Amino acid sequence: MSMINKPWLLTKFIGIYCADLFYSACKIAWDVATIRDHSSPGIVKVPLEKQSDPEVTLLANLITFSPGTMVVDLAPDKSFALVHFMFIDTPDEAIATIKTLESRILELLR
Repeated sequence: MSMINKPWLLTKFIGIYCADLFYSACKIAWDVATIRDHSSPGIVKVPLEKQSDPEVTLLANLITFSPGTMVVDLAPDKSFALVHFMFIDTPDEAIATIKTLESRILELLR
């Protein structure tokens, strides 16, 4: 099924991603505007499902577009990505965040 046949999923994905962008931007703005440093940065190795090049590219770009996160490196075999987080409580939570985005992308594109 092509993406054109999934207008509801596309609309839902865009809405959720925009809400996440807004939340991330507000979190960054709060950290910058306040005196106290709220950030807890870190780099996490996030395992990836077997994906095509366009799927991995879309995932990496959406991670990097989101304020406070950035893909630092990608394994040559696309088995994992190193992702820098500005706000990280535990590595498991960070991985879960990226895996949720990954599953939404794969649901939309497959």
